[in-house]
Amino acid sequence: MGEIARIPIKTEVKARKRSIYVQDAGDVKRLMNSIINDLRNGDIDSKSANAIGYLTNIILKTIEVEDVSGKLYELEKKLEEFAR
Repeated sequence: MGEIARIPIKTEVKARKRSIYVQDAGDVKRLMNSIINDLRNGDIDSKSANAIGYLTNIILKTIEVEDVSGKLYELEKKLEEFAR
């Protein structure tokens, strides 16, 4: 009878990261503080920290554009009311 092949079972389970919701500049600030601390403590590698920083910058720009767009809309609305 042939020998039974043993397949190693991977027992190490990777910890699931919590979801992060960034809605405003304060959230960006808290996230970056957390990433900086994780990097300094060795909990995250510099490549991941760099990627998160890059993506966070994109989110921050999006938040800024959204804020300016909202203010512009309000001004246009007031201008239309004033012109009547």
